Amino acid sequence: MSTPNIHKQMMPKIFKFLIIFLVITGWVFSGFPQISGFPPKIQKAQAATGLQFVGKASNSGTGATYTVSLTSLTGGVGSSAAAGDLVIVVTGWASAANGNPGVNTAGYTEVYDLYDSDTRDANMSVNWKTMGPTPDTSVTALGFNNAANGGATSVQVWRNAASTTPMDVTPPAGVGGPANAAHPDSPSITPVTTGAYVLTVGMGTGDTGPLPQTAPSGYGNATSTTGFGSTMSIIADIASIAWGGGAVDPGAWTGGDADSGSDSWVAGTLAIRPAATFLGNDTNPGVNPTIAPGAATTTVGTFNLLTTGYSDTVTNATTTLATGTGTSTVAVLITNSANTTTYCTVFNPTGDTIGLTGCDLPVTNASTTFNIRIKPLTHSAMPAPPGNTYVVTATITAITATNNNTSGTDTTSDTVTIDNASPNGATATSGTAGDAKVTLNWTTSNNGDFDTTNGSVILRWAAGAAGSAVPAEGKSDYTAGDTITDTPTATVACVISSAALSVESKIDGSGGDVGCTTAVLTNGQQYTYVAFQRDTNGNYDAGASIGTFTPGASLTFTVDVPSVLFVGGLTPGTPVSTSSVLTVNSSNSTGYNIKIV
Repeated sequence: MSTPNIHKQMMPKIFKFLIIFLVITGWVFSGFPQISGFPPKIQKAQAATGLQFVGKASNSGTGATYTVSLTSLTGGVGSSAAAGDLVIVVTGWASAANGNPGVNTAGYTEVYDLYDSDTRDANMSVNWKTMGPTPDTSVTALGFNNAANGGATSVQVWRNAASTTPMDVTPPAGVGGPANAAHPDSPSITPVTTGAYVLTVGMGTGDTGPLPQTAPSGYGNATSTTGFGSTMSIIADIASIAWGGGAVDPGAWTGGDADSGSDSWVAGTLAIRPAATFLGNDTNPGVNPTIAPGAATTTVGTFNLLTTGYSDTVTNATTTLATGTGTSTVAVLITNSANTTTYCTVFNPTGDTIGLTGCDLPVTNASTTFNIRIKPLTHSAMPAPPGNTYVVTATITAITATNNNTSGTDTTSDTVTIDNASPNGATATSGTAGDAKVTLNWTTSNNGDFDTTNGSVILRWAAGAAGSAVPAEGKSDYTAGDTITDTPTATVACVISSAALSVESKIDGSGGDVGCTTAVLTNGQQYTYVAFQRDTNGNYDAGASIGTFTPGASLTFTVDVPSVLFVGGLTPGTPVSTSSVLTVNSSNSTGYNIKIV
């Protein structure tokens, strides 16, 4: 018998696969450079397996081709191959020379093309394919096209495998048996990804009636399919085991027929990796806005998701906001990048770490961007003046995916500032009572965000002290004469537009200035005034007292004789208030004409 050999045809194919694999592996482990569909900051998976055995199938034939159904699988979690499933095909024939077995269905990648020479030569091809949106219903194997030469095909179907790079490591070089042996003995392999599965694949020849073989100890999902020929037959073997770490040497298949002086075998070993779903940073909007309480929903951060499988679903996500800012929001939500679809929302969070459930974020093998958005509390729900400022950031700190194999981080965020802080108050306040009016003086706030449109709101109480009424936070449409219900009721005396740090003097009451009331005030009635300042985000300060004033009528007297002595420190010709007491001392022999002018 000839010395068993692996035909040189195998070497170029294995070498080509090795180059491709090393390129992909080098890219994966070198930090993910910018390649279309794979963002720069995605990291490698290190999590539990998500691989599922869907089922197995087999067939045999001696014609030019024959098919194996992918819709009547047995032994696994399904009966048909679905979109994204990995189909592994072990096919070949027995002959007297080296042949070229394989599959005649488009889209398969061959990882082994092995041949071992004896009287009955083993020819084996091992191929894989990830099913697309419309899964294949069968796979067509190439036959030797001679009734004398049996052909056989065994198939395994796996779910949640990496769709474009399902081989966890480069398959080791195939091996062939010693002379006169028919039981495949697969080479050792060392996977690298937690959750990988090791597959032993092989083919052995026999006479016209070989029996199926038994997989090595510990291996399951086994298929040993006999292809009968009138002169020689072949057995196609495949079985799998979960990788538990380190190098794995499957060992030889056993059972079936005893080795004979004319048989041969070939074998290989595969490691298939589970799909992983990656969480990564995305390009944040970079706006870093300052918003008012009650503002519209605003994007604070972005992230992306990608799977090495065909697709996945992220059911839950955890977002972490900057310390102390979670309670400043009425809602935290995740949307698509266009903000047209909301996947999940948490209302009125009670802390900074927020669990969003029922998200069902769709994940594909192309990077998909999602937004983290916040809706701030309304003014009325925010702290009273002087209020607070909330500098909000948000990142995704955990995800739960259907395939349970997730990795990566989201570490960057924009900053959204919720401005609930009061502006500085008015200064230099004073006032003067007049006839049915009061002149009010103040200097406006020096804040950079002072609202130059209606930013000064002056409240008036018809009392000797101010009541507790204040302008409503966020309300910017007050007009002079409005009232704020309280005990006692406050009246909006003036609403004034001006620049920051503007010196203002306005009359409220009779002859009132633009922006103030013009209705006469009651002489003799006490009026108390407080100046409030508002910023562009609708926040008011706590108010600055202007004072309490009592309007009264003013009388001017003209005395015809300038030598009259006015008692009370008054000067002739000077206007005086009627609240002053005028006493005129004069000679009884001189008459005076005192008139009101």
